[in-house]
Amino acid sequence: MKRFMILLLLAQVAQAQVYKWVDDNGKVHYSDEIPEGRDVLEENIEIKNSQLQIMGEKDKQLLETFDTDREQRKEANKLEQKRLDQEASRSADVANKKSSRPEKYRCFGPSPSSTPSGVSHLEVNARELDDKQIETLENIFNKIRGNWRGVAQGGTCLGTVETPKLKPEDFNLRVEARLDFSSTLKIQADLESKNGGSRRHENYDFHLEDDFLRLNFFGKGGDIELRHLTKDGFTILQKKWHRNIFVETLVAINLDNNALTIERINYTNGILAGFSVWTLERY
Repeated sequence: MKRFMILLLLAQVAQAQVYKWVDDNGKVHYSDEIPEGRDVLEENIEIKNSQLQIMGEKDKQLLETFDTDREQRKEANKLEQKRLDQEASRSADVANKKSSRPEKYRCFGPSPSSTPSGVSHLEVNARELDDKQIETLENIFNKIRGNWRGVAQGGTCLGTVETPKLKPEDFNLRVEARLDFSSTLKIQADLESKNGGSRRHENYDFHLEDDFLRLNFFGKGGDIELRHLTKDGFTILQKKWHRNIFVETLVAINLDNNALTIERINYTNGILAGFSVWTLERY
């Protein structure tokens, strides 16, 4: 408001009749009257930089003080915004470090069946195993047989693709792995939430049947695609329709001496919906 009043004053002064004249010493003056015996150099002067010369000293100081305060406030606002930006950046860095996950666990990331034109609903490429592959799998089954304990960590993806949120899961678990008829590896796990809030039971049944590896079901209902196989582990992909939802499950098993890792990634309708990683040791 003060700034407005000062500018209004300037406008009123600028609209007054103003004369420019020179005294005996050659000094230029501006006034609203013509001194007697002086020649007028200009009339109706448009006052610009000279406005402050005809303003009262009090108004001049008020205007200068207002401008100084305004610049100081602008500078203070810049510094505060810079501080807030730095604080937000540090918080984001800390959050990223705490929740840093491999890209393959990124919520709503594409599934193995995703293509640029959409999701391929083709059945898995279940192939008959050769003798060497069967022998390798049987050796892995034998190595896994026994009792294990450890932790299961992962989560369920919530939110939207643009703003995903992971609902974390953190369990203690005990696992029993046994062989049935030397061709089926049954993995049974009891999971208990670390905060004591919940318990659940999970199973994996791997069947070597008619020279095919199948998951949880006999026959074509258990068909999988064997994506990777070494002497220390394997990776499989299973696809199923559950009502109107297209579900893909990627399971990877890896052995390292007395350490066992079982990783499961779930996809629904072409995007990652959740994952779980079991880290186990033999006991």
